Amino acid sequence: MNIAFEKKRLIRQFSEVEEESEILAIKNILESDEHTPLIEKIPLDYAPEVIGFNNRKYILNYPLRCLMEQGEDHFIIKYEPLDIYAVGKNMNEASDDFSEEFDYLYQRVASIEDNSLSDRFIVIKNLIKYMVKEIKDGSKK
Repeated sequence: MNIAFEKKRLIRQFSEVEEESEILAIKNILESDEHTPLIEKIPLDYAPEVIGFNNRKYILNYPLRCLMEQGEDHFIIKYEPLDIYAVGKNMNEASDDFSEEFDYLYQRVASIEDNSLSDRFIVIKNLIKYMVKEIKDGSKK
């Protein structure tokens, strides 16, 4: 499809409309919520310095700057370098899900020898281990 041609065709087509009611109808269609994406991305700040799950607290070397988006009825937190995606009905649920996903990933990749991991997961393992300064495990006494 030639975008420039289509754009010119649509402009010509709409410029021929003279009836006020038709112009208002076209305007309403173009501004309608029906044509907005299902997840309206509203970026929010989410940068934990400590991630806690169960009895473990991951003390990070620096804030983990994540993308948090708010949809109509849910929140999504993404940290793409580690392939972590979390969802919740509210910010707290999404944050809890993120903490669980982070904990699972750390515990899983840290326990596997590099020769059993793909190159991608070796990078993820090294990255996540670099991010974590200290783990405080409250279950150990």
